[in-house]
Amino acid sequence: MTVVRLAASSAQVAGSGTTESVPRVSSNFLAGAYIDLLKTLHPPSAGDPEGLFAYRYMFLFSGVIAVLAFIFHYKVFRAWKRLGGDTSYEAPDSRMDITTLRPYPGDEGKSPKALIIIPGVMWLGSFLGILTWCAYYWWWDKNSFNVMIFGVAGAVSAGLFFAYTRFVRFMERP
Repeated sequence: MTVVRLAASSAQVAGSGTTESVPRVSSNFLAGAYIDLLKTLHPPSAGDPEGLFAYRYMFLFSGVIAVLAFIFHYKVFRAWKRLGGDTSYEAPDSRMDITTLRPYPGDEGKSPKALIIIPGVMWLGSFLGILTWCAYYWWWDKNSFNVMIFGVAGAVSAGLFFAYTRFVRFMERP
């Protein structure tokens, strides 16, 4: 039987705060450096005297950070699944190495259906919005360029949702 220690030492608590605060502070510094770099690549001009054009690329920085966060969360998820998952989690006895963990014998490898249903409803709503804009620009405004833009956005959205569903199926493996 595994005994769980409830009390944490002050060094452990301080360590977890440091673990959170260092990436937060450094990511703010990196975001500022990123914007400064973009402002040197796109200096202020007559049409953009304040140099706000560089902020249009901030979503790329957010996307890279989101992908990195996803990778680390996925690694934690896989270790959690191998340690028993939702039904029979057992904390590791010593410092664990994720590469040596074998799949938990009682794990049937199924993810909660909410991982598909909730994002599926969200995707369907955005996809219907895209189709609405395509219909508007096709029949009422007669702007084929906007139809093409929203059509590409719809195709990319469908491709990303398909990739997400495939990844959830991949995650279900023990």
